[in-house]
Amino acid sequence: MEGNLAMDALKKLEEKLYVDDYIYKETTVPEVVVYRKCQLFASKFITYHDYEKDPSHKTSWYLDARCELSSEDKLEQPVTRTIRPQGTWAITAALGASSGQQIQLYMITITWPTRWAAKGYTYFSLGFEDLSKAKEWYGQLKTVLATLTKNKSQRKVGAVGAYLEPLSRMSMAQPEPPTAEQSVPTTTGATTGVVRPGALLGGEIDSDDEEAVSRARSTRRKQRAAVTQRWVPYKQTNGVAVYEHKQQDESTGLGGEYLVSAVVRGPPGDVLDVLMHGSDHTTILGPASKVEVLDSSKPDDCTSKDILRITVEAGG
Repeated sequence: MEGNLAMDALKKLEEKLYVDDYIYKETTVPEVVVYRKCQLFASKFITYHDYEKDPSHKTSWYLDARCELSSEDKLEQPVTRTIRPQGTWAITAALGASSGQQIQLYMITITWPTRWAAKGYTYFSLGFEDLSKAKEWYGQLKTVLATLTKNKSQRKVGAVGAYLEPLSRMSMAQPEPPTAEQSVPTTTGATTGVVRPGALLGGEIDSDDEEAVSRARSTRRKQRAAVTQRWVPYKQTNGVAVYEHKQQDESTGLGGEYLVSAVVRGPPGDVLDVLMHGSDHTTILGPASKVEVLDSSKPDDCTSKDILRITVEAGG
């Protein structure tokens, strides 16, 4: 009973609303902003694409105790930004960024830890026309982050007095890579045993005294290296398969890629708008580095058909 009461209390804490106002949100196009309704809660903030028309079209940005705020000294130095005209796509804004209305804003930037980059969380910039409002938001953000830091050691779901980690937020943490022989969901819903390439990598050859042994080991290493050059199933989310390409740069210790392949049926403009603006638990993909028109036709049924190939570069 006490555990249930504690969970209820923690849920209310999680839903506590700190600030509810309209702000300017910086887009993927440098120095271009859009006007959005924004709500700050105890562990996240929410932006609405067009609150008056559709309150359900929103994006949740989950905060981490190790998030960093831009310097408070820079807050008092206004910068010039361009307002993106309503209904303009990110690509269009990038091509004509100088044509929008200019505005002076006081900016706050939130930066996430690098481990969040795999989920698309890198940074988020808010802008305010009024300095006092900017300072209010800055203070509230500091309070929220300080509270997250204070409760960091108590985050155990179900423990009395513990901080509640909502399931949706827990899912945002960096996923653990599947181990060898771990079952990975396929696009059909079945599971298949997949051996991660990392588990196949052998150690370095310590000695080449015996030429035959050396050649055999070298052959095996080449075969194993070839396996690492293939995309292998990694996980499935929202019915979409995610693949991993394990390829590490020995000089930096970094590397590896993730691939998502899906066909979305709909007008290219609508699909592009969704991709560039994101959805719950994701951030925007843009900006676009390359746009190609593969096909533009109008069949006999008078239904236009446009096929675009768009290359975007994710932040982080």
